Amino acid sequence: MRYVGVYQLSHALALKGRLDDALELVQNSSDGDENHEGMVLESLVMTLIDKGRIADATKIMAYIKAPLWEATAKSRVAAELSKNGHMADAEKLFGQARRKMAALNHPEDRFRIFESFTRSAIAGGRLDFALKAVDDVSSFPNYRAAALQTIFDIGAGKLDQIEWRPIADELISLHVKQPRNVQMAAERWNNDWRRLATAVAVSGDSKLATSLVQRIPDKDVQQAAMDTIAIILIHSMRFQEAVSVLQLQSNRDRQVQGYIRLSQIADNYGQSAVAEKAISTAIGLVEGPDFVPVSDSTVSMLARYESRIGQYEKAETRLRHVQDKEVQVRARIANFGFAATHGSQDDYNRYLKIARRAVYTVESGKVKSQLLRELASQLVYAGRSEPIFDLAKTIHESAERDRFLLNMAYVFSGYQQFVPAKKVVSEISDPDMRMVEEHRLLLAVLRASPFN
Repeated sequence: MRYVGVYQLSHALALKGRLDDALELVQNSSDGDENHEGMVLESLVMTLIDKGRIADATKIMAYIKAPLWEATAKSRVAAELSKNGHMADAEKLFGQARRKMAALNHPEDRFRIFESFTRSAIAGGRLDFALKAVDDVSSFPNYRAAALQTIFDIGAGKLDQIEWRPIADELISLHVKQPRNVQMAAERWNNDWRRLATAVAVSGDSKLATSLVQRIPDKDVQQAAMDTIAIILIHSMRFQEAVSVLQLQSNRDRQVQGYIRLSQIADNYGQSAVAEKAISTAIGLVEGPDFVPVSDSTVSMLARYESRIGQYEKAETRLRHVQDKEVQVRARIANFGFAATHGSQDDYNRYLKIARRAVYTVESGKVKSQLLRELASQLVYAGRSEPIFDLAKTIHESAERDRFLLNMAYVFSGYQQFVPAKKVVSEISDPDMRMVEEHRLLLAVLRASPFN
């Protein structure tokens, strides 16, 4: 606890410009422990950099003695100097940080600094420093590959093709040359290709990424990696490339999920034609002549999509075929949520009844409580608070009921619905919990006030 107090107070002093007082506090409280002192001072450097106070960060940096923290702090300051055009000073500090890293005895310490060093170098637009530092980590091919992959992971999406492609090519060469034997676990072999493919996809080359995925020996890992590539492309709005990747997915269940996901994201971005084609492909795979057996999770995803577009009864019909009770109930709660927000009063009544009945069929008390909170949250979102008190009455154990009411108070106040929040709090049976929550609610009301 003492160290926590020193950390907080030293940061407060530094942010108020009292650097000498902050330094004295840290040095006097460290009892000669250079590692602890360096850790706190390095965190001060980061805080000052985030506030744009580079000169103050440089002053604090000069007092760090532990090599690990000194190298990390110097590389961060160097990155900021580089961003601001002070190239000579930046190069000097990057060089000092690199030498500190190279002098460490243990590879794990060098790797730890190398990752931080790389982040700083790329943030400062100095990929060349990160590449030069690879040689300082280790001369063994495995370590070199790990260092290059670290650079690629950090630089993916930030580096131009002319910068990242040579890194990818060298990694491919190193992986191909690496002999597969008992000393190299299959999990690591699969992971090396998966990480490389992911970084390539983020960097913008989906064709190369899929060709790398196909090198993964383990079929399950390969299918999961292909799924990851598709998700990256979908969230990057590279929809046609995503379709090409999904067509290569050999796991039909994952393929259907991918098309549903693509349809949802495309629809969010107003790409209705792409969305309609993707969802029709997914439905065709599930319901067409070439029937594809899919998991309960996939059926649930398809039902949620139908709920989202107002096809509540179609979603409910589909959910009757789901075997996993918890998956089925969560999807029914989601179906009710869409009906409560966008449907008619009849839709609200019908699907609330279905969702409530589904929750009460769950045998596990813990899971049932979670599902009741989810159902209540949908009611809050829809602006329908009264049924929540009926739900609370069905929880017979007082402590569990209080936790439910406490959670609902947080949800109500989060939506600034303070009147029902106050009513929920008044129902809490534990007097101490009720008093604390009344105080928290009062503060929430005051913070939300236009006069605050």
